[in-house]
Amino acid sequence: MMHDPASVYDEGSPHVDPAIFDLGVTILGICYTCQEIAWRIDAKNVARGEAREYGHADVTTTKVNSNVDRLFAGLGDEIPIFMSHFDKLVRLPTGFVVIGATKDSEYANITHEEKPIFGVQFHPELERTPRGSEILRNFSVDICGAQPNWKMGDFAQLEIARIRDLVSDRALVLGAVSGGVDSTVGAALMREAIGNRFKAILIDTGCMRLNECQEVKLTLGKHLGIDLTVVEAGELFLSRLAGVSDPEKKRKIIGSTCAYFQFTWV
Repeated sequence: MMHDPASVYDEGSPHVDPAIFDLGVTILGICYTCQEIAWRIDAKNVARGEAREYGHADVTTTKVNSNVDRLFAGLGDEIPIFMSHFDKLVRLPTGFVVIGATKDSEYANITHEEKPIFGVQFHPELERTPRGSEILRNFSVDICGAQPNWKMGDFAQLEIARIRDLVSDRALVLGAVSGGVDSTVGAALMREAIGNRFKAILIDTGCMRLNECQEVKLTLGKHLGIDLTVVEAGELFLSRLAGVSDPEKKRKIIGSTCAYFQFTWV
């Protein structure tokens, strides 16, 4: 699944390998990817938009047969949705059928007649599509066969147990922490699992916000009991970034320099 504000006609827009449609895997294309599915079959299926369609719309579902109607099963004949796109489908791709339309999008929702490929022009992942979570459940559970037996409440204890199994009773673990959600959650789990044998470091690259590193250190220590070490490395990072304007090159320089510090700081 993918949604993106780009146009299939823009230079540099993301495109999938068409071989993916022959793998037999189940696909749900959202917004841009719905257009990508149609465009891959025939570019004339998608027209470049002149005005953005943004906001509330109502999609009228079309009953075809029990095999292709599964995406909107149990949702009735009309569903409130949220649209945000420029381009749109103007022709039905070969081998597909319409399973939903709006006032301005005749081919708002499509599915292949034989393959498990679905496309929706709207955004079920947004809360402004009130029943979007039901659509995604229909896709993930009823169509893909995912097992809905995972509970968020079990996650912390399962991960703590897994960490203890992976780390020996005496080993030390060094972990990079940025103050963001992912690394903070990881650090909290490590601290709970192995206590002070987890050593957290934050590398000050010189590109952080004013006082951000010290604020992260204080916050993690006060609320999570994590003794965070801040490594002052701004001079090195900025010297390596001097004269570099390409964002991708900057990203690689920062990444490789962070890796260097993680291996040499110990």
